[in-house]
Amino acid sequence: MGRRLLTVCLLLLPALGLGALGLCVVAAAPARPGAAGIGASTHFAVRQMIGLALGAGLGALAARLGARRVLAAAP
Repeated sequence: MGRRLLTVCLLLLPALGLGALGLCVVAAAPARPGAAGIGASTHFAVRQMIGLALGAGLGALAARLGARRVLAAAP
């Protein structure tokens, strides 16, 4: 069990770190004038968080199903 936990940590920690770094970069970007509601850094930060949540959900689903089932379902 220890080796599997180490493998999962080595996969998840860099992914979580890069996701957090990307969210910080997007949230800290200066606002550019544009259409109403589009151009504020919070708009893009929310989109980034939605993308991160969808990616995490799909990754968890793929991990739950297992590699064989995911590859068997691939076209």
